[in-house]
Amino acid sequence: MAGFAHIGMGFALKPVSPKVPVGVLIAAAMLIDLICFAMMGLGMSSESVLVWSHGLFISGVWSLAAGVAAGFIMKSARNGIVIGAAVFSHWILDFISHPMVGGDLQPDIPLFLEGSPKVGLGLYRTLPAAIITDIGLLIAGIAIYIYYRRHHQKNQESPGK
Repeated sequence: MAGFAHIGMGFALKPVSPKVPVGVLIAAAMLIDLICFAMMGLGMSSESVLVWSHGLFISGVWSLAAGVAAGFIMKSARNGIVIGAAVFSHWILDFISHPMVGGDLQPDIPLFLEGSPKVGLGLYRTLPAAIITDIGLLIAGIAIYIYYRRHHQKNQESPGK
């Protein structure tokens, strides 16, 4: 369920970095989950997957790596910073939402590596909170994107303004 909020974040970041395709911003906001799914596909344990994909420390590493790579590829420090921020936004949203309904409802996001304290504010401990928040953030992100696109198109049609 939490994926919708991350997708919304990708949409919402478009006005901050207009030259980055919205699909890239969405992929960046989802990168932590994509890494998580890849690790699960390789047969790693749930505990190890969260440490190496969703932990605070490793999320910072993924964010930095993605931001630096994007900055070099796109030849833009600003775009690299925005993409790195999109990746790190995943940890922030997960910190607020985890643990999620259906699990043991204990904090599950490690701060550092194995054995480190786990955190999570638990907004998604109930299904209604998860649905309302996730869909709400998706809608908000899309609304920001649509507003930006309309405003941006108007400015391009009448450059004298």
